[in-house]
Amino acid sequence: MAAEMKADSAKKEAAEKLREAAAETRQAWNYRMIGFGGPVQPSPTTAEAISGGFYYVEVKCRRCSTHSIIDLSAVNQVHRKPDTPIWKLEASLRCRHCSEALRGRRPAANIV
Repeated sequence: MAAEMKADSAKKEAAEKLREAAAETRQAWNYRMIGFGGPVQPSPTTAEAISGGFYYVEVKCRRCSTHSIIDLSAVNQVHRKPDTPIWKLEASLRCRHCSEALRGRRPAANIV
């Protein structure tokens, strides 16, 4: 019984350390994004970002400069695997606002 209690305690401690590490990774990536002004590689994965408390990504259309917010949990559920780095999402992001003006061709967006 004592071994089970020790194992449970160790699991909880490890999970907390992983959350802290994910939060630090996310924060470091945010600082690099601000400093360099664009997607910096390597970036945290979507799962690391979510576990570190980073649930949304802000994107900006290259054509009309419209800002949008992408929910990372929805990205994981529908489109991508949880181990996908955030910077790889940029290639699939498109502006819906411009699609009417360009007759269905939607320009790409940048991660802000």
